Amino acid sequence: DSGTDQKHFVERFSRELIQEVTFMDALLKALLNKGVITPERDGNIKALPTRRKKLSALLCDDLQDEDKKNIFLSVLKEQHPDLVSSLERS
Repeated sequence: DSGTDQKHFVERFSRELIQEVTFMDALLKALLNKGVITPERDGNIKALPTRRKKLSALLCDDLQDEDKKNIFLSVLKEQHPDLVSSLERS
């Protein structure tokens, strides 16, 4: 392992993202369109009862490789620019 300073943004701030990210449908639609998740997975995530459970499942199960994390981060920057900026400064 390459140490905490080398962790991807998505890993470093997963707890904050789970707390703060809203508009899950728009986020999932963008990830589906970019090939990060499949239509079946999109349906499975949407079936979860809360926004936090949905995001937690997405972060834990679907964003395992660097490319997918980078795509997720680019979508976050589009949809939640203020959140990403504040986390990057923290």
